[in-house]
Amino acid sequence: MSILIVDDSPDQQLLLKTILNKAGHQDLLIADSATSAYDQLGSHQAQSHEGPHAVDLILMDFLMPGIDGVAATRHIKSLEALRDIPVIVDFHNLPRMKGVNAPDVYIRRRTGAFLIVECENGYYTGSRGGGSVFDAEGKKVHTFKGDGGKSHAANFIDAIRSRKPTDLKAEVEDIHFSSAWCHLANISYRLGQKYVREQAEAAVKDFQPWNDVIGDFHEHLKRNELDDSTLDIKIGPMLEIDAEKETFTGATATPEALALLTREYRKGYEVPQQV
Repeated sequence: MSILIVDDSPDQQLLLKTILNKAGHQDLLIADSATSAYDQLGSHQAQSHEGPHAVDLILMDFLMPGIDGVAATRHIKSLEALRDIPVIVDFHNLPRMKGVNAPDVYIRRRTGAFLIVECENGYYTGSRGGGSVFDAEGKKVHTFKGDGGKSHAANFIDAIRSRKPTDLKAEVEDIHFSSAWCHLANISYRLGQKYVREQAEAAVKDFQPWNDVIGDFHEHLKRNELDDSTLDIKIGPMLEIDAEKETFTGATATPEALALLTREYRKGYEVPQQV
């Protein structure tokens, strides 16, 4: 089976390639944009299903610069020679409301950024290409620019080859802490139980900003005509963390939670308890 991966993130490309290789799929094609996918498929000519590459399955990212996954899929399906190729589109965000082809907006900060960090004296908004810091009044303080993560893996490999930590664009420990937040969120999700609004509100009853988030969440579902009781939504536990020892404490230090802090590593690739 020949599989075409369409994703603008090199990290996601590598992840999908690794998963598919382990599942026995070796005939993989990569496109970092919808236009690149069109070229791989020969969709501009679309004389036959054979094209430059015969493809049996397409894994399509939803959020991509320029032409997004939905528009790309519509184009592919509009071509007789390609419309029978199954396309799996990965997306996570609901539109602003049902029937509106536009992403949701965080009204309190008037931004469509997918990452928003609220702090004591201001906030940060950003996405793959960078972000900006604002003070409490909404005045922009600083802007960070990035390349969407395209050079992360290459920079890491270059530093390993040179054996010079100074070649890294960020300290390894900073990268570790940044990744750890993602892992902690994933652990909470995996430990989660079926979502019940009353339980969620009770858990954060003394912190109004979180109650606002819950209210916004339900309003968003309502605008999309969705009922939370019929959806597969989870509510994860509040994890108490010992930052120095990097482990869970208190009531959240259950065997199930602690087991998710590590994994069984392949022989020769074990991560030691102390480095």
